[in-house]
Amino acid sequence: MGTGYHSRKGPYFLNMMVARYGMERCKIVLASTIQSSPWDGRYHPYVRDGADKVKIPGASEDRDHDRRPDYLVSCHPVTVDVAFRNLMQMEKEQVLSDMPKAPQKRGKSQDAPASGQKRPSVLKKLADKQAEIAAGDSKAKPVDRDKPQL
Repeated sequence: MGTGYHSRKGPYFLNMMVARYGMERCKIVLASTIQSSPWDGRYHPYVRDGADKVKIPGASEDRDHDRRPDYLVSCHPVTVDVAFRNLMQMEKEQVLSDMPKAPQKRGKSQDAPASGQKRPSVLKKLADKQAEIAAGDSKAKPVDRDKPQL
């Protein structure tokens, strides 16, 4: 992780680790590292608060039974700080992308679907038009023009 940080490829490295191990496991390892050194002032308070919210499996107040030291990384605290901050940002973006988007307001039209129905695709509309033309529909509407064409 330190090499990726110094070569400015930290986000790329984190994406690889998240793809390989999952977001939750990466957060557990980094949060455990941050939680294990409450005296270290090099962690940003925002990052420390985020790390305190992560539930570490096997965490205990009893030093003999505490499993947090099993999940430590030996990187510089600034590197861990940046990595955890990036993980929180990735998780926030993932949550925002999973949220349903607010419906856009628009006027009622013929193509607007009834509630609960999917909108017809453009290809479906094109196929329907081609079928009408091929059938020679006699109900063709005359084109109304305000100005005569030259």
